[in-house]
Amino acid sequence: MDRETWLELRKPYITSSGAFTVLGLNPRKSVYTYWQELRGNLEADDEENLAIELGNELEPFVARRYSKETGRELRDLGRYTLLTCEEFPWAAATIDREIHGVDGRGPGVLEIKTTAGWAEGFWEDEPPEAALVQLQHQLAVTGCQWGSIAGLIMGFRTKFKYQDIERNERFIGNLMEIEEAFLDSVKRDRRPDPDGSESTTKALKDLYPKDDYPDPINVPGIAEDWIHDIWDLKKAEEKNLDAQDEIKNRIRELMGNAAVGVTPNGLKISYRTQTKPAHMMPAWEGRVLLLPRAKKETSK
Repeated sequence: MDRETWLELRKPYITSSGAFTVLGLNPRKSVYTYWQELRGNLEADDEENLAIELGNELEPFVARRYSKETGRELRDLGRYTLLTCEEFPWAAATIDREIHGVDGRGPGVLEIKTTAGWAEGFWEDEPPEAALVQLQHQLAVTGCQWGSIAGLIMGFRTKFKYQDIERNERFIGNLMEIEEAFLDSVKRDRRPDPDGSESTTKALKDLYPKDDYPDPINVPGIAEDWIHDIWDLKKAEEKNLDAQDEIKNRIRELMGNAAVGVTPNGLKISYRTQTKPAHMMPAWEGRVLLLPRAKKETSK
C-alpha cells in the first residue's frame, strides 16, 4: 500500500513507535501530545523529516550489512505493510525485515536504526532503550520468539553494531497492559497531565492558539499555588526549568482560549499573547503570566 493508506490504517492502533511514546521515552513526542492525537484533537505529526528520510534511504544498506556480518537471510515485507494480531488487537507493527529462522529458532524480527556519532554512548552495553521497547512490541505482534537490532552509527568513526534480543514475556505483559490502559484513557476521555516538554508546549499552543475568549472563567484555587511555585522556582538557586515549564503548561491547559481566569479568592490570572516584537518578548515563549499581589491588611 502507499504511505497515505498506511498512515490511515495505523490510526486505531498503537504501533512500535507509539509503544515507547506511551512509556514516555520519545524525545520528540510526549504522552500528552500522543493522547491528543489519538483523540483527534491534533493532527498526527508523521511528516518525514530529513533524519527519517535518510534513515529510510540507508535501511537497505544496513540490512545488507547485517546479512553480510551474520550470514542470515532477510525478507522485506514492504515499508508500508501493517501487521496485527488477535492476542493484542490494539497493537500493530511495521517491521524493517523478517529474519529467516537460524539455530533451530523460528523467524525473527530485525529492527534497523541509524543515528549520529554523538549518540554512540547510548549503545555501549546494549541497544538504545527505545529500540528495545520497539522490538519487544514487534515480537508481541508477530509472535516471534527473538529478534535483532542493527545500528549504523555515523560520524568521524562510522560503526555498525547489532545484537540479538530474546522475547521477554514479563516485559511484553507489562507493556501490553500499559498500552491497553492508555487506549482506554483515550476512549474514556481521561487525558494525562501535561508535562513540561517542548512537544506538550507545542500541542497546547496548537490546541489553544488565541486567547480570544473575552469573559473571565472560574479557575480552581490550585492555580494560585502553581503561580507561587513558579515564583519560588525562579528565586531558587537551582531554578529547575523543567518543573517551571510543567507548571506553565498546566496553566496553559487550565486557561484554554480564555484571557482571564478568576480563583475562588477573587484573584485574577491573565495569560495573554504578547504583541511586542520578538526581541522584546520575555523568555516565556511570547506569553506572560500576571497575578496581582494580594492587598495587605492595614491597621487603623
